Formats: sequence, C-alpha cells, structure tokens
Amino acid sequence: MVAEFKVVGSEKLARRFAEKDPQTLFKCLKRDLFLGLSSNFLGRLKSERLSGRPGLRALTGTFRRSFTAQVKGSNLANLVGRAGTPIFWAGVHETGKRIVARNPSGFLTIPIRSAGAAFSSKIVGFRRVPSVFIPPRLQFFKTFDKALKQIEARLGNCLKEL
Repeated sequence: MVAEFKVVGSEKLARRFAEKDPQTLFKCLKRDLFLGLSSNFLGRLKSERLSGRPGLRALTGTFRRSFTAQVKGSNLANLVGRAGTPIFWAGVHETGKRIVARNPSGFLTIPIRSAGAAFSSKIVGFRRVPSVFIPPRLQFFKTFDKALKQIEARLGNCLKEL
C-alpha cells in the first residue's frame, strides 16, 4: 500500500526560478517533500492510527516500523515522493475484510487471553470460528489527505526561501 505525491507543474517552477539555481530549488523541494512525507504524514499516521484506539494497537511494532517514506527523481520533472508499507495485510486493515479458514476443518482457531489483559501473553483457551471480520481501521489514505495541506505548505515555504 503506497501513497504517492508528485510535484505537478514542476516545469513551470523550473522556468520561473531559472534565474536562480535550479539545483538549489530541486534540493529544497526534495528535502521538504521527504520531511513532509516522513514527519507530517507518517508521524501523524503512527501517532493517530497505529497507537491504539480508534486505530490499531501495536503488539511488536513490526507493522509500525514497516512504514517508510522516500523521494525519488533526478530533476524537477520527475520528482516523486512515496510513503507506504510493503506488508500485504496493510490493505486488510485499510479496507476491511472477512477472513475465512483455509484448512480442511473449516474453522479458525482464535486464542483467548486472560480477562483484563488484552495484550497479555497468558492464553487461557481457544475459540473455533468459521470466519472473522476485520473492520477498516487504518485510514491510511484519509490520513494522507489530511497531511497533504501541510506538505503543500512546506513546499510553498521552500519556494519563499529562494
């Protein structure tokens, strides 16, 4: 699951700032795009959606650590920022899905933990169910849309610096 941010109209920017150093403009936009994606977007996602209710609560932190931001491109025309995770089940938490058993018995075995300690390691029993529904709760793209205004403002500040 990946969100992509492309600087549209970068050719106009290059012409507009042609009298100034285009490499400086490129470096500034690249830096601010990366900082915007990593701090404004991924920081917000991790603090709001991957830190318990209403999002997901971390058991090991692997899912949380898997989210990365990167900016690619060698000039203004092909500057693209991406943020996301390679973990395949991120989509399940984004859109929601019914999980059904693939084993011949037709049941999923769900561990039951001791009462009052939802993330305790003490398992007191097991429950067999034919399927479970994972509700949508990650809101990856909704969080990206919220952070987009801050990213755009950060890029605008870069242009004011020049």
